[in-house]
Amino acid sequence: MVSGVIFFSFCSLAMIWRYLRNDIVLAIRPDGLFDVRYSSQAVAWDEIKDIRLSRAENDFELLIYLWPDKASVEYQRAEFTIELSPLDGDVENIVLAIANYKQIHMDDS
Repeated sequence: MVSGVIFFSFCSLAMIWRYLRNDIVLAIRPDGLFDVRYSSQAVAWDEIKDIRLSRAENDFELLIYLWPDKASVEYQRAEFTIELSPLDGDVENIVLAIANYKQIHMDDS
């Protein structure tokens, strides 16, 4: 439990540090979707199976589903989630930028 608290504290501090230094957290690029919270490299658009926009009250998030590996058996779990509320950009602008490269579906759940 202590190691979990230390790990998540470190992740939170790293996120705050990037925010204060105005580092890029999320970038929609021609080669893929870059989220520093998930990976140090962009996820290629061809690797993304589905993107779903989910809303809970005024909080929006993108659920990113990747094409499964041959060894993977989990097909319904999102690979990672991008919370849009804490980002500086407007949700509509982020969604429109992604829609230039990949279709976004509304999450029905």
